[in-house]
Amino acid sequence: MATAVDLGELQHLEFGKQDIRQNGHLDAAQFRFAMGQIAWRVCPTRRFTGPWYDALFHELDKDHDGVISFDEFQNGVDQLQALEIHRTSEEWRRYARSQGGKAGAPDAPTPT
Repeated sequence: MATAVDLGELQHLEFGKQDIRQNGHLDAAQFRFAMGQIAWRVCPTRRFTGPWYDALFHELDKDHDGVISFDEFQNGVDQLQALEIHRTSEEWRRYARSQGGKAGAPDAPTPT
């Protein structure tokens, strides 16, 4: 999983690469590609579908103008990161339960 510093830099990098008009906004296709690049680093074991990205785009596009700003894009990255943290926490809980609640067992996965 990317660190907070890496993720901040990555957000700016991917947004900037997709903002080909340099107007500070991404359309749905640009958003899907940029978010896919970030998801690949934040959630390397998960694959999100086009419809999932489209639904997130429409959720983030509060003013319904068909484009999102960098702030809206950051909110999407935050949601993506929260999903991964939740998934990792769930995996850790399942593992702890499988070990009889013995957190810290020798072969316990390291939480990220």
